[in-house]
Amino acid sequence: MKAEVNFTDNQTNPVNINLLVTLDQNYIKPLTVMLKSYVAVHTDVITELYIAHASLEEEHFSLIEKAIDNKNVRIHNIKITEKYFSDTPVLERLPEESFYRLLAFDFLPESIDRCLYLDPDILIRKSLLPLYNTDMDEAYIAAASHMHGFLNWFNTARLGLIGEKYINSGIILMNLKAIRKDFTVEHILKCLEENTQRLIMGDQDLINILFGAHTIFIDEHIYNLDERTYKYYKKKKGFTLADAEEITAIVHYNGKYKP
Repeated sequence: MKAEVNFTDNQTNPVNINLLVTLDQNYIKPLTVMLKSYVAVHTDVITELYIAHASLEEEHFSLIEKAIDNKNVRIHNIKITEKYFSDTPVLERLPEESFYRLLAFDFLPESIDRCLYLDPDILIRKSLLPLYNTDMDEAYIAAASHMHGFLNWFNTARLGLIGEKYINSGIILMNLKAIRKDFTVEHILKCLEENTQRLIMGDQDLINILFGAHTIFIDEHIYNLDERTYKYYKKKKGFTLADAEEITAIVHYNGKYKP
């Protein structure tokens, strides 16, 4: 993996959470909102924050540092210099950075056995330590599904994953140790090339193909509540805003409007 890694300080405290985000400059503002909500909840948690990107500048990292303003968070600037996905047709409508999480096992330090990937467009309301400490065993990832009924059937069927749940890739706990054992960068890129025409939802589809059969499914009520999921459970099970206030740790704004 061709990447440049820079650290913003020399803090050497023990790690509680390894956090990963991938983005371009269009998502800086949502990211700063997400990080403010993260540090407000995790005041006593030591966090290693890895930011994978292709084009962020010093001014962007200054905005991120101001949003965090917490000595317990160390920022790792990971600039990806290799254009692994430049010939991928889906990049005509998706940022290349969205695919970087697929290669986290390669560009993150070998000493890291797990990391928590978060989309920038979320709000964090409660501690993520219970999620982060999930027993992964041999599973590659832990994630939620936002698809139900026909939508789940359709999206798994078109990917040849009959009988499985479709994964939402916005919040992913990655078992890097297990992924490194079974995957290489070449493996990921070959799978991408072989399935390009099927990737309607880009890297999220590829994550389903690669990791779907070895996924621990987490409760979307708690760790990945978006508008569609809320409406579904409100109608089917009477889930209310009061319920969300009580139990939801992550609200995911994956629609048009961002925090």
